[in-house]
Amino acid sequence: MRLFLLPFLGLFTAQLSQAQDLTSRGLMTPSRLLPSGQEAGGQPYQSPHTAQPARNSSAGPTTLTDPSSSHMLPYWTRGTVLPYSGPAEHPWLKYDLVFNKLVSRLPSGESSQVDLDNIKEFSLGDSLLRTQRTYRRYLNARIENPALRLAFFEVRYDAGRAALLCRRSVSEVSDNSQRGRNSALRQRVVTTYFIKTPDNNLALVTLAEPAVLAALGPTHAAPMAAYIHRKRLKLTDEADVVELLAYYDTL
Repeated sequence: MRLFLLPFLGLFTAQLSQAQDLTSRGLMTPSRLLPSGQEAGGQPYQSPHTAQPARNSSAGPTTLTDPSSSHMLPYWTRGTVLPYSGPAEHPWLKYDLVFNKLVSRLPSGESSQVDLDNIKEFSLGDSLLRTQRTYRRYLNARIENPALRLAFFEVRYDAGRAALLCRRSVSEVSDNSQRGRNSALRQRVVTTYFIKTPDNNLALVTLAEPAVLAALGPTHAAPMAAYIHRKRLKLTDEADVVELLAYYDTL
């Protein structure tokens, strides 16, 4: 039996050696699955810090869809760019959360960084979830942190006098399922929330009832408290905070 298997083992070893030689010479590359929703032939933009093996990560609202990437969405998505002057444009976009870089895909398939100095707002459309994320500057708002006065905020609600905004960043956390020095790291999205009040003040808040009510001030505290009780809102949930702000805008 062993004599019978020897020729096949020799053939397999020779083919494997040939494949490794072709790969090392750049004549053959391992296949790579495109993230769901990415167009075939699209050339994904890769920042230098993302050129690393993918780390384990679970899908969820606070986890990157592609854990080896720092982009809000790992695939190209049709977006809208609104400059301070001139018409809106609708390129294919990616947004890098770590370096706050907006990248567009040229007709040639190459990537080009968008000059954000001339942009007041842009949006990314997620065709998979059928949602749209809008990022906007609030240059006239009073912001305590000078580093954020020119920043783009993700708009979670802005349909009246108050607004719920957020900023997202990427952090690396240890995977608790693996112990010891060699435990895996996961990239997770950390969300920081802000409330813009009618007097154009933009305050950092945590999603909790005392913090949200304090940010909105005492003027309408009584009707808002009654509304929270009647609707059984949990202000640890973003959707309930948005519902409260929509009610606040009617007062």
